[in-house]
Amino acid sequence: MALNIPGLVALIVFYAITFAIGIWASWKSKKNQKKGKPSEMIIVGGRNMNFFVGLFTATATWVGGVYINGTAETVYLPTRGLVWVQAPIGFALSLVIGGLFFVNPMRSKNYVTMMDPLQETYGNMIGSLLFIPPLIGDIFWFAAILASLGATMRVILDIGGYLAIIISACTVILYTLLGGLYSVAYTDVIQLIFIMLSLWICVPFALLNSATENIYYTAAQESYEAPWIGQVQTEYLGRWLDDFLYLVLGSIPWQTYFQRVLSVSSPRQARLISYLSGLGTFLMAIPSVLIGAVAASTDWNQTSYGLPTPMERGESAMILPLVLHYLCPAYISIGGLGAIAAAVMSSADSALLSASSMFAHNIYRKILRKQATEKEVVCIMRVSMVVFGAAAAGLAFYSHSIYDLWFLSGELVYALLFPQLFCVLFIPNTNTYGSAAGFLFGFLLRLLAGEPSLKIPPVIHYPGCSLVDEVYVQLFPFKTFTMLLTLGTIVAVSYMVAFLFKRNMLPRRWDVCSWTCVPFALLNSATESIYYTAVNEFYQVPWIGKLETEYLGRWLDELLYVALGSIPWQIYFQRVLAASSSRQARLTSYFAGFGCVFMVIPSVLIGAVAASTDWNQTSYGLPTPNERGESSMILPIVLQYLCPTYVSVAGLGAIAAAVMSSADSALLSASSMLAHNIYRKTLRKKATEKEVVCIMRVSMVVFGTTAAGLAFLSNSVYDLWFLSGELVYALLFPQLCCVLFIPNTNTYGSAAGFVFGFLLRLLAGEPSLKIPPVIQYPGCSLVDGVYIQLFPFKTFTMLLTLGTIVAVSYLVAFLFKRNILPHGWDVCSIIKESEASVPLPEIDEQAGLQINIVYINPIEIHT
Repeated sequence: MALNIPGLVALIVFYAITFAIGIWASWKSKKNQKKGKPSEMIIVGGRNMNFFVGLFTATATWVGGVYINGTAETVYLPTRGLVWVQAPIGFALSLVIGGLFFVNPMRSKNYVTMMDPLQETYGNMIGSLLFIPPLIGDIFWFAAILASLGATMRVILDIGGYLAIIISACTVILYTLLGGLYSVAYTDVIQLIFIMLSLWICVPFALLNSATENIYYTAAQESYEAPWIGQVQTEYLGRWLDDFLYLVLGSIPWQTYFQRVLSVSSPRQARLISYLSGLGTFLMAIPSVLIGAVAASTDWNQTSYGLPTPMERGESAMILPLVLHYLCPAYISIGGLGAIAAAVMSSADSALLSASSMFAHNIYRKILRKQATEKEVVCIMRVSMVVFGAAAAGLAFYSHSIYDLWFLSGELVYALLFPQLFCVLFIPNTNTYGSAAGFLFGFLLRLLAGEPSLKIPPVIHYPGCSLVDEVYVQLFPFKTFTMLLTLGTIVAVSYMVAFLFKRNMLPRRWDVCSWTCVPFALLNSATESIYYTAVNEFYQVPWIGKLETEYLGRWLDELLYVALGSIPWQIYFQRVLAASSSRQARLTSYFAGFGCVFMVIPSVLIGAVAASTDWNQTSYGLPTPNERGESSMILPIVLQYLCPTYVSVAGLGAIAAAVMSSADSALLSASSMLAHNIYRKTLRKKATEKEVVCIMRVSMVVFGTTAAGLAFLSNSVYDLWFLSGELVYALLFPQLCCVLFIPNTNTYGSAAGFVFGFLLRLLAGEPSLKIPPVIQYPGCSLVDGVYIQLFPFKTFTMLLTLGTIVAVSYLVAFLFKRNILPHGWDVCSIIKESEASVPLPEIDEQAGLQINIVYINPIEIHT
C-alpha cells in the first residue's frame, strides 16, 4: 500500500491546530500566573477553570486512544462481545461515584494533587511509596495510547508506527510543558469535538458498506463470526465482576481525574462536572461500539483487506482503523484518523501532567527539597515531563495488546492506592503503620497472583485458576479480593497499633529493631537452618522441645497462672480503664492480646537461632551459653555475636525500649495504688489532690529505688517474671473474682482466704528464694539438690483460696444472721452490709484492706 499523502497532510494540519491551541493556552496561563503560585497554575489551573472547559477536560479523562480502540476491539472479538465492553459504564460510574463521595473532601480542603491527603495523614515517606503505583499507571497509560496511535497510522497512512509515536509524544510534551493544565484543558475541547464529529461521520459509511451484514441481525445470529453481543459464561462471571469493579473503583484514585475536578472554583462545580462528564464518557463510546459491531458483521473477503480475517491475522487490536480504512471512503477515513489522534493527545497530555506534577509537588518539594522555590518546582516539573514522556514513548514500542496494557496500567492503583485513599477520606484514625502494612501485603498478594502479560506465573492459584494455551488464567475476582484485603489490613493494623500504643501495651517506639536483627542472625554462617534443627538434634536437642508426661501438670499450672494470674494487675487495668468507653476498653484488650503474640515472634526466632548455632565458629567460643549458665542472656548474646555491630546496637535499643515500656507502667501502678487506695482512702481521707499527687511522686522514687536494689539479687529473668505473679495469682485473682462475680462474699471470707492462701503458697516452697517445701505435693522430686513441684500447686492454691473466701463468707453470714454468733462480735458489720444491699464503692472500701496489701507487695515492682 502506498503512502496516503492526503491523510498525512490532514494529520499534520490537525497536529498544527492542536499545537497552536496549546501554545495559546500556555500564553493565557502565564497571564494568570501573577494571581497565584506558578506551580498551582500548571497543576490545577489556578482553580478558576471555566465550567464548560472543565466539563470537556473531565470527559477527556478516560476518552483516549485506548478507550475508543479497545471498545471496538472488544465488541469485535468472538470470545468477548458487547457484554464484555465494561469501560463505558465502568468509567461513567467511576466519575459519578467520584463526584458523590470523593470530590467534596478533596476540593474543600484545596488539595493540589491526589497524594496530598495521603502524605498529610501517613507522612511523606509513606507518601513516596504510594507515589509508585500512580506513576507506573500514568506512564503505562501514556504508552498504551501512543501504541494505539502507532497502530492506526501504520494501517491508514502506511507509515512506521514508531514515527507516529515519536511525533505525537513530542507534540504532547511540548505544549503540556509550556502551558500545564490550561494547555491540557483547552486542547481537550477541540480534541473531543473532533472525536465526536469524525467518528459519527464514519459510522454510517461503515454500516452501509456492501460487505457488511445488518448489525441487528448479527447481534444475536452467527453470520461471518459469533454474534457480537457476546455472552458471559458462568465460570467467567467472577472475572467479569472483578474487571467491572476495578474499572468503577480503580478509576477514581488517579491524578488525571483529580487535576480536572480540583481546577474549578468550587466543590459544587467540581461535583457537577464529575456527574456530567460521566454521561459524556458513556456517549463517546457509542461510535466505537457500532464500529466493532460492523467489523464483526463484515465479510472481509469482499474488501481489499481480504482473508484471513483481522482476528486470524492477530490484528484485532487495530480493528477500528481497519474499519475506517477498508469500509469507508478515503476522505472519511482521514477524518477518523484525526479522531484517533485527537483521542490519543487528549489523554496523553493529562497522564504526562499527572505524573510530573505529583513528582514535583509531592516528592521533590515535600521530601527531597522542602525549601524549593516556585521557580525550582516548575523547572523540575518540566524536566520530569520530558523524562516520563520519553519513557512512555519507549514502552509504547514494546506493547502488542492494547487492552492488556490498559488493564495493567490500573491494577496496581486499584489494589494498592484505592484502599489508601478510601481510608484517608472516610475511615478516621488509620495511620502510617496500617498504610505500610496494607501496601506491602497488597503488593505481595498481587504479585503472587501472577501476570500473563509480563509472563509472571501465579504462585497463588485461586479457585477456578486454569491453564489456557500454556498461560494461567485466574477466573476468581482476585483483583477485588486483593483490594479488600489491603483495605482490611490498613484498618486492622492501624487500629490495633493505635490501641496498643495509646494504652502503653506496646513500647512507645515501634519495635522494628528486633525484627531488623532477625535476618542477620538467621543468615549467619555459624547457624544451621532452624527448620532442620526444629526436629533434628544438631548442636543441641531440637528447639521445638517436647513435653514429658510427668511435667504435664506443671505445664498446665504455669499456663493457667500466666493466663489468669495476668489479669489482676493495676498495670493492665490502668490501660483499659483509660479508654473512653467500655466497648473501647474491650477492643483494646482483644487487640492487645494479638499484639502480644505478634511481638514475641522475633524472640522465638532468635531463641531458635541460638539453639541452631555452632558457637565455636563465633568469637563467643565454647562452652556454649547454656553450659556457662548464661541462657537467660541468650538474646543479647545472639545480637552481639551473630549480627553486625550496627545491627546489634539497634537490637540493644529494642531491649531498652521493652524494659522502659514495662518499668514505667509498673512504677505508676504501685505508686498510684499507694497514693489513691492507701493514703487517700485509709491514712488521710481528707487529703487534697495536690497532697495525693505529691505522695504519688515520692512513692515513685521510693519504689523505683527499691526495685533497682532487688534487681541485683536476681540472676534469672524468667524466674523473676514468674515469681512476680505467683502471689497475685494465688491470692488476688480469687478476691477479684469474688468481688465481681460471686455475690455476698464478705470481709471475713476475704481475710481468711488471704491468710490461708498465703500460708499454702509459703508451705509449697520457693527454689529461687531457697525456701524448701513443707507440703510435698504428688510428683514432688529432688533434682540437683532442689525440690521441684510437678503438681499444679499454684492453681490448686488459687482454687483453695477461692473456696475459702466463699465458704467462710457464707458460713460467717449464716452464723450472724441466725444469731448463732453474737452480733457484737461482728466487727466488720456484715449484717448491715447484707441488709442494706451495700453499693459497690462501699464493698470496695471494705475489701480494700486485703486487696491493697497484695497490690503494694514489692514483688510487683519488678514487672
